Amino acid sequence: MRPRSIRKNLILVAGLVTLVLALSVPAVYASGGTSGGGGTSGGGTSTGGGGSTSSVDTVKVSKCFFQNGYVLLNASSSDSGARVYAYLPSGRLLGEVLNGRYGGTIWYVGADPGSIIFRSSSGGTTTAPTTPGVI
Repeated sequence: MRPRSIRKNLILVAGLVTLVLALSVPAVYASGGTSGGGGTSGGGTSTGGGGSTSSVDTVKVSKCFFQNGYVLLNASSSDSGARVYAYLPSGRLLGEVLNGRYGGTIWYVGADPGSIIFRSSSGGTTTAPTTPGVI
């Protein structure tokens, strides 16, 4: 193998390990549908000899409304550089929520899903129930 291929494979493996660790963080449930729950902070993980500490961001939900087949969502991350994604309870990705900017993001979902799962690219996760709202 060429050194460049080895380097690419190591980067890929490191990315997959990071993803697995991020997905293993338990969900934090939002209360009331209009305020987000807190995140959880990850413990330190030791890698190799030096070790490093990582923390998970907090995802806060400010809007999770349902009306006539549409959801209006607004959520933000404590990590301003993180991307926040919305998922149906079935696991289907709705798309990226604009991380607290603007009035929110609207998607057509058909029937009321009951709740929406918000996941951040920095590892934070929260679930908020859908509530009737004006969209």
